[in-house]
Amino acid sequence: MKLWEWTRICIDYMVGLTIVSSDVIRHGITNTCFLRTIKYDIKHKHNILIIQGGIHHFSNQTPHYIKLFASLPINSNIFHLERSDACVHIQNQCSDISSAINYINQHFNNNITSNIVVNNNNVNDDNYPLTVIGFSMGGACLLSYIASCTCNNINNNNIINKNVNYITVCSPLNFKHLFNIVNKEPLFKWLYQNQLKQYAVSDMNKLCQRYNTTVDYVVDEYKSRLKSLNVEHDKLICLVGNQDVITMSIKSDIQELQFKYQIVNMTHATHCCDTAIHTLHKIVSKHVDTKLPLTTIVNHL
Repeated sequence: MKLWEWTRICIDYMVGLTIVSSDVIRHGITNTCFLRTIKYDIKHKHNILIIQGGIHHFSNQTPHYIKLFASLPINSNIFHLERSDACVHIQNQCSDISSAINYINQHFNNNITSNIVVNNNNVNDDNYPLTVIGFSMGGACLLSYIASCTCNNINNNNIINKNVNYITVCSPLNFKHLFNIVNKEPLFKWLYQNQLKQYAVSDMNKLCQRYNTTVDYVVDEYKSRLKSLNVEHDKLICLVGNQDVITMSIKSDIQELQFKYQIVNMTHATHCCDTAIHTLHKIVSKHVDTKLPLTTIVNHL
């Protein structure tokens, strides 16, 4: 990484630290899965679920990029998915994403007073529109989640409901490249090692062993899921920075996977930087206000 990239990341982080998070409510969904309400206004008729990056997703400190996004004006309720398990077991992560979406649809939509229960066998298009955003590794988990539903031919309201849309931000399509970067680039290696310490392990192999899996299996499983990804084109967009080392292999990855969903290259953007946040905000806020498909908005940026 170049010096200016380090400087920019550090500045973004420091700016994020100056943003004081409002009082948040943590909802327990399962024994390992929690949902934070970051911003809520009963007048807002749109919900946003954010999945953070990294492998450690449970902390009292909201990631700076989420605070940056939530600090910008938007007519939407914002929720943050947290989980105590490490983000290495893909199926567990997919299950938690599904639980979080269902929880939001049950408790934060226009049917909140009607006792209508939303489940995987009951399609309900009357819920408030929901946009699910995954940053970095969180976006990879989101893509895995979508693939897990569509490849199993599950008539899942979360997938086929016309009111749900998905956005990934600076998310890799190639875990092998990702693991090479976090073991090579000093800044990402430092962040990676700090997250491993949360689980009292020294490397990814030992962390995977704890969840009865291996690094090779995680890499191959993610690749397999992406190849089976099948969702309407206007429901999913992927934002990548053209100077982001994490997504540096994106062109070859798209070709290998025959990835057919819209990739939005953000000029002068590094990994989950301020440019990425502002681009994301511009797209989501316009989507919330106009209800136009994500792809339509992107094509007219």
